[in-house]
Amino acid sequence: MGTVYVLTPDLATAVGGVRQHYRLVDTLNEAGIPAAVVHRDDGFRCRWFANETTVVYAEHTHAMQDDLIVIPEELIGLVFTLAPGVPKIIFNQNAYTTFLWGLSEHDTRAAYQHPDVWCTTVVSEDNASYLRRAFPDTRVDRVRVAIDSQMYHPRGERRRAVSYMPRKRKSESAEVLALLRVTGALEGWEVLPIDGLDEQAAAERIRSSSIFLSFSHREGFGLPPAEAMASGCLVVGFDGFAGKEFFAEHAITVPEGDVQTYCAVVTDLLRSWDERQAEYLRMASSGADFVAREYSVAAHEQSVIPLFRDAMAAPRTSSARGRLEVPRFGPSRLNAAGQHIKHALHAATIRRSFADSHKHVSAALSLLKRGYE
Repeated sequence: MGTVYVLTPDLATAVGGVRQHYRLVDTLNEAGIPAAVVHRDDGFRCRWFANETTVVYAEHTHAMQDDLIVIPEELIGLVFTLAPGVPKIIFNQNAYTTFLWGLSEHDTRAAYQHPDVWCTTVVSEDNASYLRRAFPDTRVDRVRVAIDSQMYHPRGERRRAVSYMPRKRKSESAEVLALLRVTGALEGWEVLPIDGLDEQAAAERIRSSSIFLSFSHREGFGLPPAEAMASGCLVVGFDGFAGKEFFAEHAITVPEGDVQTYCAVVTDLLRSWDERQAEYLRMASSGADFVAREYSVAAHEQSVIPLFRDAMAAPRTSSARGRLEVPRFGPSRLNAAGQHIKHALHAATIRRSFADSHKHVSAALSLLKRGYE
């Protein structure tokens, strides 16, 4: 049997999509399907979460006829040049960035419909719908995200605390918190940012909170609010579209981008907490049960293992091979960031829309730093 090689950027900061690459490789190896994360720089391994995942390095690794290459959406341009003839799966963890990686619309479609591509996988029904609309002739399979129940689970004692993730929609989160502070709504409540922490410390901070503020934006799935929900937090905020499937009746959804409504909803929640606490805790408990059931390790394995077994067993029509590649800051990422800077300047100088300009600058910086918006 060949090996599943999962191309993964060398990102030392905490990025949920990279964590999913490692989990995918662990799942496949445990099922008897050889797999490895492929990094660029010799010796690199993600250290912000504990792992013993199999890692190999691109310069020393060649894909053979019986292997399978998993390509993330940000490296989609490699479909045309990387080990031609070796089957590939595109792992698109955020369909909303599909056209943001520096390729033309024509080339993006050609990549997803390339004969080497066995299928495209996504992590939510929302994203599956997006890609099926964009590329109706492309096979799209949804795989389940696994939420680690050993790390994210309800606990008995909770602080009178609100947690949130500052790197998500930084300007909107700062604006919401400023409004809540200036109106006195946060009086008696702690605010706990989830930032600059390793996985264990972040999970502990979430588990200790009563409320989690979600600032999801055009997500592939939306791990932070899902992990908070699994931990028994009452989740309130933006669902990022993909999060609709777990927000539903288990969270308090705020209309996309509506900061005033966000503040009004959170203010009402905080001020009625003591009076309606039992009601809020029932909602939080139902959310924790839902996430534990729908995004369990077992659900993840059932969605991943048969799919990859079928892909590995698919007939090969070529004896091709080729060295693997993981760009550090590939042209597609730089081009995408450059386009955002161009849009930011246009918004600021021509349209005088400084809010739009700020969003484009933030997107460009995020692409350069993490590879994801």
